[in-house]
Amino acid sequence: MTDRPDQEGAGRTAPPIGLIISGIIGLVLVIFIFSNNHTTEVNFLWLDTRMPMWAVILISGALGALLGWSIPALRRRSQRNK
Repeated sequence: MTDRPDQEGAGRTAPPIGLIISGIIGLVLVIFIFSNNHTTEVNFLWLDTRMPMWAVILISGALGALLGWSIPALRRRSQRNK
């Protein structure tokens, strides 16, 4: 039996680029959250409160991700129904 370097790692596939990019963005978001741990004042519509900056960043990121996922999904659904 001979060792063939060209066969090494055969059968493995690289992770999708979207998964890699999502992981990098998630890591940057976590670093950003831990870098901003002070308390800030939040004024939104009728809501006037103080909360940790990391919570504001996390909530904003979650809402942005939800919108980024839902708007294209709604467009695809409306195009299918035409």
